[in-house]
Amino acid sequence: EDLASLDGGHVLSHKERRQKRSQTGGSGFGGSESILVALGSKLGDYRRDMLLAAIYIMRSDTRGEVRQASLNIWKQVVTNTPRVMRAILPCLLETAMNSLAATSVERQTIAGRALGDLIRKMGDKVTPSLLPALQHSIRPTEPLSSRVGACLAITEVAKALGRNGCLPHMDALIAILSMAVLDGEYSVHLAAAEAVEALRVAGGSPVLEELLPSLIAAAGSQEEEAAQLARHSLRAIIALNGSAALVVLPTLLAPPLEESQVVSLHVLSEAAGNALSSQTERILGVLAAGLGDNADNEVMISSLQKCIASVARSAAPHVAVQAVLEMSKDQTPLRRRSGASVVSVLAETKRISTESEEEGVVEAAVDMFGLLLPLLKDLDVDTRIAGLAGVESIVKSGTKTAAVVLLPSLKQWLLSSDIAFADHIPA
Repeated sequence: EDLASLDGGHVLSHKERRQKRSQTGGSGFGGSESILVALGSKLGDYRRDMLLAAIYIMRSDTRGEVRQASLNIWKQVVTNTPRVMRAILPCLLETAMNSLAATSVERQTIAGRALGDLIRKMGDKVTPSLLPALQHSIRPTEPLSSRVGACLAITEVAKALGRNGCLPHMDALIAILSMAVLDGEYSVHLAAAEAVEALRVAGGSPVLEELLPSLIAAAGSQEEEAAQLARHSLRAIIALNGSAALVVLPTLLAPPLEESQVVSLHVLSEAAGNALSSQTERILGVLAAGLGDNADNEVMISSLQKCIASVARSAAPHVAVQAVLEMSKDQTPLRRRSGASVVSVLAETKRISTESEEEGVVEAAVDMFGLLLPLLKDLDVDTRIAGLAGVESIVKSGTKTAAVVLLPSLKQWLLSSDIAFADHIPA
């Protein structure tokens, strides 16, 4: 099946093969490989090489009896394995890549094992020949199976080469994956995510630092179809490694905040889900400060509010409560105002509410209501105003009947407070 489906495309053309063999003395095999020379005279060099490549790849078969049989045949026919592998390398790579792109999981598994074994044995010789093939196969004009196969091949390359082996080829590998993660097919995204993770393990966080910014920018595009594809790809990457979202976070939170950063952070928080929960307080603090810094910029305010709601949605309600608790008790008035602003946004977007069937939403509203009440007697006037706005937003988040759940917190606060601050609160 493999021999019938392969017509010799990507690694070396037929003309290049003939030129290479003429330079090395005909078949490329030494005198000890008389059987191979005889096979070449009967089948032709190309068919013989493809046959040998198929036998070599079957040495990595998932079934033990097939592995043993192909190994026995290889030993009977081949007396100098390194020499033969160098001679049939183009056919080995073609066969492996086509099998990696097959719809059969078994064929993909076998080809992946074989490619990994080949790279471990001949890494320096294989990779320079393999990269041009991968660059060609990942083009959008190529068949879907070829693009998927290129991603699967990179996964095996990264695993086989390790850190030291990948570094000399890192730029080329990242360039290939940059196209893969923005591909128009979801199946390519899934394969690309596996390759990104394998390359990250080999090359470290710089791999993500190179790939994620452009992907996040595409996910925030005004073109809905392209944005949806990029978001799917981003989610696939983060699903395999939640900490991937943390790599680009410092850049997105660097002051002064710009709208592009906020949009990107919004996209990232939606894709990352609870992977960012450990950074919820930090993110909300920066975004809330942005609300104060951009009070006259309606577009920026709208982006910030959407992002705050998204970040809070991704985190469990109690995580958002903890973030507001830390901000509301901060010594800096700006941080205290920021906490109140976050509550207002959460209430207005129904992430907290006095009536909801979603677990933890009502409890979070009651807790945040209690946290904001002390701000009503804050020494800073702007903080009192922000606190009152937050309290009102919680009260209005549900019906008047539902607001009854807030009364115990209000009663406890009034009983524990003096009356000196009454002039600050409307009757």
